Amino acid sequence: MKYLLVIVVVMIGFFVWRASREGRKPPPPPPSPSGKPAAPPASIEMVQCARCGIHCPSNDAIAGKLGVYCTAQHRREAES
Repeated sequence: MKYLLVIVVVMIGFFVWRASREGRKPPPPPPSPSGKPAAPPASIEMVQCARCGIHCPSNDAIAGKLGVYCTAQHRREAES
C-alpha cells in the first residue's frame, strides 16, 4: 500500500510539472511600427571551398586566385 501511494504521488507531480511546462510559450514578437508583419531575414549565399569542398557563407569565405576558400590556411595550401 505504501508503494502504491508513492507511485501515485510521483505521477501527480509529473503531470503537474508537465502541465506547467506546456503553459510556458515564448511571447509573440512585437508588431512592427508600420503595422506590417516583419520581413524574414535576408538569406546568405553559400559557396564551396576549392580545397576541401565544405560550404561556408560567402561573407566568411576568403577569395584567392584559384577560387574561394573556407580558411586562409586552405588558400595558402591550394595556391602554393
